[in-house]
Amino acid sequence: MAQCTWQVQYTEDYENQVINPYLVAGTTVHNIPQTFAVHGGIYSLYLNFINCVGSTGTCAGAKVFEQPFVVCPGMPVRLSTYLTTSFSGTQCNVRITITDANGTMLNDQPAISAPYSPSWYQYTSGSVTPVTDTIYFTMYTNVGGGGGNDLSMDDMLLEKCSGGLNSTTTGSVCDNLSSQNLFDLLPGTNDTTGT
Repeated sequence: MAQCTWQVQYTEDYENQVINPYLVAGTTVHNIPQTFAVHGGIYSLYLNFINCVGSTGTCAGAKVFEQPFVVCPGMPVRLSTYLTTSFSGTQCNVRITITDANGTMLNDQPAISAPYSPSWYQYTSGSVTPVTDTIYFTMYTNVGGGGGNDLSMDDMLLEKCSGGLNSTTTGSVCDNLSSQNLFDLLPGTNDTTGT
């Protein structure tokens, strides 16, 4: 397998001051970017977890964020983002998974201890090759809300592998039809660039 050349497909810096639709409702106090702890730019997504009382609020194991991404089946991709514990208090610890539209687990990082701001942890998934056209980046908190358990996330990036790996999506070939060598149809000088 050839070496990947990672090509940016999507970036999110949370600079637009709009409600973020991927934060799970009822898990955080804020749902628009804030300036409490920022990796790049002026704003970052600020997850001020709601206190866990009994089974109400943001308890350990709760899903707090889930964002879908449209991808090409068979094309390797990877996701990355920066995480920090926004304030001194309980250090944030999260689980990040990447699944496809069939619910198949493609990548699972069960415990990420986000350092205290101004230090940041860069999460980068392994290379994953989905068989569906949608993947889901999902975050769970391993620590219940309360006690200053506040997380900031910034500079999310989706990249695809190009330059050596191509989509392996296949289709059926009709039977009993004549075939043509397309290389013989190319006019002029032979093409050596991979067409």
